[in-house]
Amino acid sequence: MKVFIDTNIFLDYLERRPCYKEALALFRLSAKEEISLFLSDLTIANSKYITRRTISIKEYYAILKRLRKYFHIVPVSSQAVDNALSIEATDFEDALQYFAAELANADCIVTRNIKDFDFATRIEIIEPKDFIEKYYPEELV
Repeated sequence: MKVFIDTNIFLDYLERRPCYKEALALFRLSAKEEISLFLSDLTIANSKYITRRTISIKEYYAILKRLRKYFHIVPVSSQAVDNALSIEATDFEDALQYFAAELANADCIVTRNIKDFDFATRIEIIEPKDFIEKYYPEELV
């Protein structure tokens, strides 16, 4: 299963935010090769900017180097930008994420902002806890 994670899920892992447990479960599933985990290059850049006050650059590099083997990076292409522009979504960044995931043939996007993906038609949009409960309930033990 190709699982694309939104920036908020990656941040949950990095900063041990509200859904840390579920984000950790996603990385464990990837490590066990039960899922293929994807995130966009936009997520990498945005997460460093967002965590600039909580995670030093040295620590950020160390975390990324440790995690890098567990996810694939999907570029936000010109096609994704054009698609996002064409739908004029309320949240442009989430539209970019959606179309990057679509180009990667992701089966779902795991996010805590389902409402921002109200335009989604071809990919399942699911919250982290719901994803784990639906597909891998043994991971929440």
